[in-house]
Amino acid sequence: MAEFNPQEPLSPLADPVIGAIFCDVEHAGAAVASLAGAVFAKDDFSIGRIVSVTPQRYYKIPGERGVCIDIEGRSDQNEYAIIEIQINTDPSILLRNLLGASRIYAAKVPEGTHPRDLVKMTPKVLAINILDYSLRDTRQNKDYVQPVKLLYTKPPQETALTQFAIYNIELPKFREAAADFGDKLYCWIYALEKAHREKKTVEEVIKMTPQLQGFAKEDEGFRQFCEQYHRVASDPATRNDYYWWWIDMARKDAEINYGVEKGHAKGLAEGRAEGLAEGRAEGLAEGRMEATLEAAKAILALGHTPEEVAKALQLPLADVKALQ
Repeated sequence: MAEFNPQEPLSPLADPVIGAIFCDVEHAGAAVASLAGAVFAKDDFSIGRIVSVTPQRYYKIPGERGVCIDIEGRSDQNEYAIIEIQINTDPSILLRNLLGASRIYAAKVPEGTHPRDLVKMTPKVLAINILDYSLRDTRQNKDYVQPVKLLYTKPPQETALTQFAIYNIELPKFREAAADFGDKLYCWIYALEKAHREKKTVEEVIKMTPQLQGFAKEDEGFRQFCEQYHRVASDPATRNDYYWWWIDMARKDAEINYGVEKGHAKGLAEGRAEGLAEGRAEGLAEGRMEATLEAAKAILALGHTPEEVAKALQLPLADVKALQ
């Protein structure tokens, strides 16, 4: 496998290894809770204890849309925080947020649920998009945090549904905002954005910013992220291991979701129990191969050789070369 160049800073806005760091709940669970909590505090509520973090479901491979972080965190309070960092302009991002939320709802609320049970069973899904572009005209609204909710459109304007919301953090507006290191979210975004834009490590940004040093001492999640970031960024072997672990985790998750969904469709169409069982098996096999080939394409695009990709994904070398 190719090693990462230790001379190149680990960019927090343009490297899928950062997603892997966040998914390592043992070493970064508090980091996800801290970042998500800093966003949600804008609406004066908190998120529960993060119990799992995985690559965001329903997408075959991290990086396929130019995404750096694309994760789904679940709390012990039936809450889901979908966090995405997107440096490429993507006008469909809000629709994808809605799609991701709808699939979580479908999985968590079985068909036929009694209306009285809907409220307690329906999870809260909150999407956080950190965007290196603006979705809204900067001349009309200069706030770098842009919430998107389902509202009553006639006065008084109120939130109609609290189970779903999107929070867009627009970096072009953030760069024009007045410094506010007393704000938790400002500290998080400042560290990530400055490290990316100036091609520095997060550690370098903190050393040159006394206010962030204080924040790192006070905030467990930010401190945990910085410590894990430094450990991964300073060791090429660890960085390489995290990268392939992330790729493998995303691929396996895609195989399961794609296969099970295909199996359900086939079984329902045939209307037989055995058809459902066969459909699951066939769907899993087909989904596994399709997801693996998609992963191979993405990894080849990152500059890895066909030999490295074939070995990592356990594919025939001829099949990998055919993808070039």
